[in-house]
Amino acid sequence: MKAKIIYSALIICTLFSCKNELDKSNDPIIETSEAKSVAANTCYTKATIVEKGSYEMIDYGFVYSTSIGSFGIENGTKVSLKADALNDNTFETSFQFGNGYYNPSQVYYVRAYLVNKKGIVYGLPLSFRGLMLTMASVQPTSGKSGDRITITGENFSSTLKDNVVKFNTTVAKVIEASSSRLVVEIPANITYEYYDSTVKIYVTVGGATLSANFTVLPVFTGFSPTSGTFGTMITISGADINSSGLTVKCGDLTSSIFSPTSKSMLINVPGNIAVAKFSIKVIKNGVETVLPGEFTMNPVNISFVSPIIGFPGSIMTITGTNLNPANGSNQVKIGGVSTATGYVNQNSISVTVPSSLTPGLKSVELSNGITNVIYPNAFTVVVPKVTGSTPSSGYYGNEVIISGENLSGNLAVYIGNNGCELTVVNASTLKVKVPHSTAPGTSKIRLSLNNAVVYEADFIVLPPVITGFSPESGTPGTEVTINGNGFGNYGTVRFGTVFTSVLSCSPAQMKVVVPSNAGDGAMKISVIVGASTTISSTDFTIKK
Repeated sequence: MKAKIIYSALIICTLFSCKNELDKSNDPIIETSEAKSVAANTCYTKATIVEKGSYEMIDYGFVYSTSIGSFGIENGTKVSLKADALNDNTFETSFQFGNGYYNPSQVYYVRAYLVNKKGIVYGLPLSFRGLMLTMASVQPTSGKSGDRITITGENFSSTLKDNVVKFNTTVAKVIEASSSRLVVEIPANITYEYYDSTVKIYVTVGGATLSANFTVLPVFTGFSPTSGTFGTMITISGADINSSGLTVKCGDLTSSIFSPTSKSMLINVPGNIAVAKFSIKVIKNGVETVLPGEFTMNPVNISFVSPIIGFPGSIMTITGTNLNPANGSNQVKIGGVSTATGYVNQNSISVTVPSSLTPGLKSVELSNGITNVIYPNAFTVVVPKVTGSTPSSGYYGNEVIISGENLSGNLAVYIGNNGCELTVVNASTLKVKVPHSTAPGTSKIRLSLNNAVVYEADFIVLPPVITGFSPESGTPGTEVTINGNGFGNYGTVRFGTVFTSVLSCSPAQMKVVVPSNAGDGAMKISVIVGASTTISSTDFTIKK
């Protein structure tokens, strides 16, 4: 690498500017004593001042070029050391060359220079070649902020500051350096490109740069809050956080990740968590980190129930806190009897009062799958008592009054096998209407609660009856009013054998029109309601 061009052992080639040729007796004498590549695109060179000369020194240093011809500070690249104190007759430095490009065939030349008031003097040039930067390995290939990694290769600089290592754009601290090995500390708060946990490690020496892939493991410092309920959002704090390839577990259950940044992310408490306390674990690249502390589930609580009085089979709403919003995850007992649950959220749940309960005060017990609470004497079970029904007979559409205690819309009312339209007047009175589909004759009026019969009595369904009609004759299209009972709210009418249009219908009256195709003369009027047909006792005469 190093070559001297010796013209004479006693003659030192000295260059002078055309304007400022030095007096020989006062000339400084300088020698370029060493030049070698010490790292990638980095040259170390040393000079000796044999004679300082008689004039004040203004500048000194080195100049290098790719040409062996006459070169100096005017046409070479100058490396000035005038800012450094010259303590003895030698000076040295390392400088970078080649603009980061390695050319193994390129020979460089360097020579020392010294400037005083009279001019410039140079040492003889020495030659050197550049060294190529290589990276062999990065170990380990993943780590977290503060960890140390080792980069091996060739032609690093043994001077720490000459090796620049970056994780993406974040500069790392170089701890140790030799020509074949760098020990580097992973920096914190790395700037990510495209938000990927795989970063680039860039090693720059002498302007030459190489890179390698590296996975930065997140550092987690804690989480908050430390207590809550199902679905509670938990903030996990740290550094170098990235959700790519990252799994978070609450106990043994995987949680969803929301709004990740390099310093924090959100998770939620799973709805199927079944433990009162759990640790939070983060898994990245097979490395599991258990965050300090535990998360505590808040206990379930009952604030009130509504209504506080009800029947077996009725719906009760329990209001409280920390219920599990997942259907089927909460259990409810009323009076010690488990019951079916319906709509649920974190603050309320609807349940059905068990049909097997006897009258009286009952406790309500609620469990969210983790904790349970008992609300004593919270609900009073009542059962309906029917004292009677009037009248004991009626036409289709007639009202029947049912009297008793603790009556409600939960009761099912039948006449025969047909359900009745039910109106709740109050807890002592219900009203129903005789259904049209019940056959005339003796039937049963029956009240039941959850399929259990609470009242039964005889009831006679009267067939429809026609008491009269007016007018008694008319032409086709004439409106005829039919009076009677048991018509209900609908029915059909025939003049003889021809059906006609019904304009309106009530239990005691129907309005129809004389059909145009019924012929003429006297004929009976028939009213059909459900399964019953009643025929007028007198004739209607159609006149054409």
